[in-house]
Amino acid sequence: MLNCGEKERRFQEINDSLKKIAEENQPRTDLKMYILIREDTPIDIVPLIASHTAMLTYKRFRGHPLTKIWFETELQKTVICKVMAEQFEKAKEYGDYFTLTEVHHQELGELGLGFAIMETYPKFFKYLPLYKVE
Repeated sequence: MLNCGEKERRFQEINDSLKKIAEENQPRTDLKMYILIREDTPIDIVPLIASHTAMLTYKRFRGHPLTKIWFETELQKTVICKVMAEQFEKAKEYGDYFTLTEVHHQELGELGLGFAIMETYPKFFKYLPLYKVE
């Protein structure tokens, strides 16, 4: 028979185990996909570039474990940023990415850049401006 102290200790062990199981089964809400759109992209094709970059980035990295977790959450967070050409090129230094050149606008070069889901993105991404239609 367990005394009061042993019961309390056993109860705490069970409670800790249940918390751990609950935490492991929680969907990840901190994961996000970053999509960068060059600021000189014609406004009439921005939705096309953003959607194609997001879809093809997912397709390219769907085998990565974090991409699978991101896709299985209820809300797949995607951050779309409007960046200068220099930022666009610098971003390529920060991990795996997919580059989009629109077939009907090849003369414009690379317009979209999509990044593989990362556990933590470098600080560089935190300071990129969100894409807002003006």
